[in-house]
Amino acid sequence: MSSSYIVCEPSVDLAEKMAKGELDIALVTHNPLERESEVVRTEPLCWVMSANHPLPENAPVPLAVGRRDCQWRRLACASLDAIGREYQILFTSWSSTVVASAVLAGMAVSVLPESALRTGMKVLGQPDGFPPLAPVQIGIMKRTGLSTSLTNAITAHISACLDNITPPGVEEELARDMGVFPRTGRVRAPALTPGW
Repeated sequence: MSSSYIVCEPSVDLAEKMAKGELDIALVTHNPLERESEVVRTEPLCWVMSANHPLPENAPVPLAVGRRDCQWRRLACASLDAIGREYQILFTSWSSTVVASAVLAGMAVSVLPESALRTGMKVLGQPDGFPPLAPVQIGIMKRTGLSTSLTNAITAHISACLDNITPPGVEEELARDMGVFPRTGRVRAPALTPGW
């Protein structure tokens, strides 16, 4: 008897499991330089800090980021290096939920996709000394040999679900640099191209 289960791990680890045939489908950060995946959502990557805890002045930016092989971490560090802004990595975790908790506690600044923004976070932009970041994409990897109709149905379902996770008004608020985003229920985000 076969069973279905879900594995939550970093994209690098999921890609390794796919290569070993241990998974049928994987949802990963799309990175064509490291792995092939079908893009199903694209969204802005945002600098975030706690709305309730100020950053220390005249000090390196305290960062909470993923492990060394995390694409978001590499983007964040490269963009700060490019403008000569000092930073210190204070906290690392492969879980964006754990990183978000560190941000909300006022421990550090991080980078998160817009769908991960929560109440109590402030989005930082160029007026705050943080350079714009390239958008990020979510991709789906599929094991060869699976039923095409099954994988197409699953991919369509995942794409539809991902297209419903952006908080309402995020696109407009990002454009206006309002900074603080409420986390609300799921609403379709027609302005975004499917892909993360």
